[in-house]
Amino acid sequence: MFIHCSVIFCLGLAFCVVDPSATSVAEEAKKSDAPKVTYNDHIRPIFREHCLACHNSDKARGGLSLDSYAAVIEGGSGGDVVFPDDLDASRIWTMVTHQETPTMPPEADKIPQSKIDMLEKWIKGGLLENSGSTARKSRSVALALTITSIGKPEGPAAMPEGVPQQPIIYTPRPGASTAIASSPWAPLVAIAGQKQIVLYNTDTAELLGVLPFLEGIPHVLKFSRNGEILMAGGGRGGHSGYVVLYNVRTGRKVTRLGDELDEVLAADISPDLKYVALGGPQKLVRIYSTTTGELVHQIKKHTDWIYAIEYSPDGVLLATADRSSGLLVWEADTAREYLNLTGHKGAVCDVSWRADSNVLASCSLDGSVKLWEMVNGNNIRSWAAHGGGALSIDYARNGQIATSGKDRTAKIWDGNGKGLGSVPTMPEAVLEVAFSYDGKKVIAGDWTGTTKMWLTADRKEMAALQPNPPTLAMRLDSAKKKVVTDKQTAEQKRVALVAAQTAAADSRNKLQSAQAALASKNKQLADVKSEMGSIAAKTADLIAKVNQQTNQLNILKATLNKSNAERDAADVVLKAKQDLLNQQSAHLSAERQALVGFRNSLKAVEEKVNASGAPADAESAKKLTELKVSIAQATNRIAAIETQHARINSEVDVATTDVNNKDKAIKANQQNLQTATNALQQLQAEKTKLATRSNELKSNSESLMRRIITDTAAVKSLTTTLAQKDQALKETQEEAAAAGKQAASSQAAVDKINAEIVAIAKKKVDLQQAEVAAQKKLQAADTAMKQSQVARDAAKKAVDDAAAKAAALKVEYDKLVAAQKAAQDKLAQEAAKATAAEQAAAEAASELQAAEESRKLFLESYPDAVPRQ
Repeated sequence: MFIHCSVIFCLGLAFCVVDPSATSVAEEAKKSDAPKVTYNDHIRPIFREHCLACHNSDKARGGLSLDSYAAVIEGGSGGDVVFPDDLDASRIWTMVTHQETPTMPPEADKIPQSKIDMLEKWIKGGLLENSGSTARKSRSVALALTITSIGKPEGPAAMPEGVPQQPIIYTPRPGASTAIASSPWAPLVAIAGQKQIVLYNTDTAELLGVLPFLEGIPHVLKFSRNGEILMAGGGRGGHSGYVVLYNVRTGRKVTRLGDELDEVLAADISPDLKYVALGGPQKLVRIYSTTTGELVHQIKKHTDWIYAIEYSPDGVLLATADRSSGLLVWEADTAREYLNLTGHKGAVCDVSWRADSNVLASCSLDGSVKLWEMVNGNNIRSWAAHGGGALSIDYARNGQIATSGKDRTAKIWDGNGKGLGSVPTMPEAVLEVAFSYDGKKVIAGDWTGTTKMWLTADRKEMAALQPNPPTLAMRLDSAKKKVVTDKQTAEQKRVALVAAQTAAADSRNKLQSAQAALASKNKQLADVKSEMGSIAAKTADLIAKVNQQTNQLNILKATLNKSNAERDAADVVLKAKQDLLNQQSAHLSAERQALVGFRNSLKAVEEKVNASGAPADAESAKKLTELKVSIAQATNRIAAIETQHARINSEVDVATTDVNNKDKAIKANQQNLQTATNALQQLQAEKTKLATRSNELKSNSESLMRRIITDTAAVKSLTTTLAQKDQALKETQEEAAAAGKQAASSQAAVDKINAEIVAIAKKKVDLQQAEVAAQKKLQAADTAMKQSQVARDAAKKAVDDAAAKAAALKVEYDKLVAAQKAAQDKLAQEAAKATAAEQAAAEAASELQAAEESRKLFLESYPDAVPRQ
């Protein structure tokens, strides 16, 4: 919006371009001199000849009377039948041209084309009643503005379809970027140029069309909230200002509103498409109805040039701003003041509403951005955005804010004013900034006309968008050169693709061979590993058996050792028993010898006593008793020793038997131990054999592994090489495809430009043919007019002769009273002749008038045509 702050510069842009409207002004002047087509003079005679039989005040079929202007305007039972400057809505036109049933006249051919053309001119001329009437204003525009959707429309969003791409003006250097606007729902951006508006696709940067703005320089562009209408406001400084509405899909003008005495600097269309608000140097905000074109409201609060106007997304409020820091919010329907927002210290250059209509953002030449809440009008955020002044601001639907300013950059902020980044510095002050429909791109233009598009996320530049695209001829020449270059590039890429395919195929064959060899070695390794696994399993089993056998051998050894120990112990016991038995035997022998001694002593004593014959003395008796006691004791001892001896002897037998048994057990254990030892030796031999085979397999495995590692490295290298060649092939394919596509695209661009040129040439031929036909009609009209003039002169002479004859008869009447009857008869005859002459003269005059009207209508339609003499 900075351009609104520097209008004088923009007004000076006009000196550097040729004004193509000069011719159109001359044409308008010629057309203004053309006769007006009116109901009384032209249309009622047509209705009288073809329609009044059924549609008159006495017999109004369908409630429609056409015999008076008021009745025609009133319409019939089905409503209005004519609308000023709207043929499609005028049922009289559609029925007369047989575009609608019932056709008129009923059950008959169409009326002559000249009369249909006359009817068309009357409707387009504003339904004049007579030559002194004022044209009626259009009561509906071409689209009828029936679209009332404020949000995203159903179906595909509006995009240009077949809009001409021929620029209205081309200059080597563009003018300043006076206005930029993005569609809210489609990848479409509109950029203001000199007397034109250029449309680009924001996804592809493709030129989509050029809209004429012959009213002057567009200073403001706005899309309707549903994206179907593009509004452009601007004009010529100190001369005129208008707002023009375009159908986005067709590029056609829908209507033009306002007739300012200076250019329009700010404007917006209401979300329901009912109103357009505009303003500029005249300090007035004017609100027009889009359906009638009439001024609905006029706001006189501002004291300086109006720089910004914008409706809230919900259509409830209208914000306006001016050069003296004025910022006001109005009720959209009533134009009553709602809020007066004060705080900026410089001109308020631009405003933008948040999507929920609750917050208004404004930027100013004081360098600040301010956010205002709409309940009490409080300033809820404020930050310094651009040194030297902030010139433009735009809210994205996600709440992010884009601004631009005199510091030659555009910046992106979050909803709280936190900086998210800025685009690279541009050559001059950045006048305009706008988000794309999805908020993923930002478009900005500066004082030099440089207009670029960046990604919002990283501010990476996507494309430069020209506000003055080259002409079709220039584009065709460039496109032809590009086709040649692109075809050469495509051929080079094709050759490179063939080479890459060959290299990739060769690498693939080598890789397949290497993979086959590697697979064979891997199979051998797998077989070796399988056998090694089997051997390992067998070895493990043998080890288990060896361990088990070793354990058993150890048990047998332990048992043998135990048996040996037990036998040794039994031997010790047996020896002890035998020693004891020997000792007992010796003791028994001694006791027995003692007993024999005692007995011998007793026998000696007894013999001695007996020999003496005397009783034994006390000493002998005592000794005898002692000997008997000793004998008894010895006998007892012998008995005890014998008993003990028998017991010990028995124990010796038992011990001997035990020793013999222990010997048998030892022999059995020794035999078992030998058997176990033999089995263990067999297991150890088998284990050694398996270990030998395992070592052989391990050696083979290691050899195979080394070869597999080598082959794997070779396969990996070949795979890497193939991957590189495949990648190179893919890139070459992509490059070849892109080159082919680019060549096809370039050829398509050439074809498209050729098609547009052919269409323009055809249109030119059609216009030339129409001019030739018009010349013929003009010649025919001239001939008819000359013939009518001759007839009129003859009729006039006949009338003059009749008048002279009447005068002579009158004199004769005065002189020849007697011959009155004869003179009266003769006079009656002459009068009849005069009447016939007058009627012929009237008919000739009527034909002359028709010829004059045809000539005037032709000159009105073709003001540059020069009638042949």
